[in-house]
Order: sequence, then structure tokens, then C-alpha cells
Amino acid sequence: MISTRDNSEYKWQEGHYDTILGALEIPCDPEFRLYGDYRSRHFNPPPPTSSSDQQYEDDDGDDGDDDGNETNGDGPVSPTISHSQHIISRQEEFDKALQVWEEWNLRNQFIKAVEQIPKETCCCGLLNDDDSTIKALAPALNKGWIKHINKKLHAKQKGFKLDAFVWQWHNATGKSETNILLIRFFKTT
Repeated sequence: MISTRDNSEYKWQEGHYDTILGALEIPCDPEFRLYGDYRSRHFNPPPPTSSSDQQYEDDDGDDGDDDGNETNGDGPVSPTISHSQHIISRQEEFDKALQVWEEWNLRNQFIKAVEQIPKETCCCGLLNDDDSTIKALAPALNKGWIKHINKKLHAKQKGFKLDAFVWQWHNATGKSETNILLIRFFKTT
């Protein structure tokens, strides 16, 4: 199966569902544009999995249990927190992290850090190779600039940290592979 942007959305979140807040997508397709508009990508929780497809129905056929509490077909609905409330609070945390990104002028610092990392080339050094450059940027940024910023974020107790990630998928037509550089935001508390 060919992976696409739509069916590989989970890749940048995978393994971090409990801590990921969101990400900033640096424009990389069709060319790497460091000074372009960064797109914010929001956390999309994985679809819920149930251990049983069996639907529960009580004796009187209504949508509640016998004590008058509402249910959703899988048992009682928790009155304290719903799935949508959890997403809203994560969105608010991401918005606060983006506010720190703006206040600390991290975009300009990020651009300076990327410009100091040598670009990968092809054709005997005559052409820049954006895909190879993007693949090299993530580990270099994580070892240098992002490590430094995360220390500052921790010292100021901002409640989140960053990392660079290459979101990758294969294309059915055109160039064989697409690589997108993301700055991911994780909650720390």
C-alpha cells in the first residue's frame, strides 16, 4: 500500500499519544521554504478501540441505566470528563506553547539554527538536495538548538518541550517520497 499524507497522519504522533500537544509544519513540499508560513498541526487522537463490539441495553429499553444515568451504549457516561473536554484542554496547552514560541521569538532562532547546518547537495555539489537536507536537519537540531531550548523551557517551567521530526510518506506518482520537517510540542507535566 502506498502511504500518503492522509493515511500517514498518525506517524508524527505515534507512540506519544499521551504527551503530544501538536506540531508546526515547516513548508517542504514542493521545496524547502524556511521563511514560509508554518502550519500548525493539532493532535488527532487515535480512534477508540473496544474490546467488545457488543452493545449493552438495559431491561426497560431506554438510553439510561436503571438509576436514571445516561449511557452511550458501552456503559455509563462519566459525568466528570468527556473525550471532547480532554481534546479542548490539550488544544489550550498547545495554544499556550505557541504563545511562548511567539514571545520568545523561537521562529527566528530556529531559522538561524537551520541556516548554520550545512545543506546536503547532489550532482557533485551543484544542486541542493532538499529531501536529504530535511533528513539531516532533524537529528542535528535535536542535538543542538532544540536541546538548548528545552533546557531553557524546563528552567522557566513552561510545561512543554520540543523536538524535530521528519514526517515521511511515499507517493504513488511524481517524486517517490515526501519529507516534511515538523517541530513537535510535548507536554512535560
